[in-house]
Amino acid sequence: MIARVYAFYNRDRRILSLLVAVGMIGVGLFCRAFSFHASEPTGIAPDTYAGCSHLTTSVKASYWAATWGGQLLLDTIVFTLTLKKLISARSLGKWSFMALSLRDGAIYFAVITAVNVANIAAYLLLADPYRAILGRPTNMLCAVMISRLMLNLRDLEHELIV
Repeated sequence: MIARVYAFYNRDRRILSLLVAVGMIGVGLFCRAFSFHASEPTGIAPDTYAGCSHLTTSVKASYWAATWGGQLLLDTIVFTLTLKKLISARSLGKWSFMALSLRDGAIYFAVITAVNVANIAAYLLLADPYRAILGRPTNMLCAVMISRLMLNLRDLEHELIV
């Protein structure tokens, strides 16, 4: 996504710097959440809990919510920059590629935003062991949506060559 927006803006280093900085903030938030070890009790005895997700304290849950918020921030910036470029490219004759990018980007953004907001709310509002319940589905949906974007761009390239 970052490479696509960077290309839309004719390899403007300011755009790349902004996106990389926001991405690094997200990575930093992830590292903080991943390395945080709280001594706060979860309220559930470890031997009475079965399942794939790890128990998460309320403090650690807030770190994980911030991590997902960082990802949501990057997606919002990418979508906003893509939308801004589409508005300015209407008169440049690049409408078909930009329209496809906006359509797929809007679908991606809508799905990922809805799932991320639900995931953040789950981390902040639910009790253990349900806090991390949407983490894996969010990751899977993100991979599916990115694959859809790439396949549609490949189809458009094939249409333009033929």
